[in-house]
Amino acid sequence: MVEYFINQVMQDGGERPGLDGVRFKKITKVENASLVEPFTRIEIEGVVKEGDGNKSLGPNGFNFAFMKRFWYLLKDEVRIMFDQFHANEVFPKSLLAYFVTLIPKVSSLMSLKEFRSISLLGGQYKLLVNVLARRLASVMDFIISMSQLAFVKGRNFVINGGFFQENKKGMLGAKGGL
Repeated sequence: MVEYFINQVMQDGGERPGLDGVRFKKITKVENASLVEPFTRIEIEGVVKEGDGNKSLGPNGFNFAFMKRFWYLLKDEVRIMFDQFHANEVFPKSLLAYFVTLIPKVSSLMSLKEFRSISLLGGQYKLLVNVLARRLASVMDFIISMSQLAFVKGRNFVINGGFFQENKKGMLGAKGGL
């Protein structure tokens, strides 16, 4: 069973597309500094207060609601974790440990392909990732092209349809083809 799921995520070593000649947008030095500055109590507590506490339990049996309820007891220890992460620039190994469980996709199982594997991550990992995601969100609109649809909050096909309509002459060229 383990070998089956390892093979699902392994790369085949085939030829991969390159990015030679692609020009990427860059953030300013000020924006970069805002991404790497030490974490503040306000940004950490903001994620804790706004987080959904009713999602699945972590590997320790607690969900995010536990962290919200007992924040007054946990906040100093969590702050130490953030400070250590910032100073060392690596995730503590304890945060990278998680359980993988298999969820059946269908009612009568015939093979391993009919399971969905999910990981149960701890609340501290989720908190750290959410704080980092908020920081990245501050520069996302600048570095991600307006033609990008997926995974950008607030963008959808309707918006991109308007973008295409506004820019189709330049995109289609004189002969009307892409």
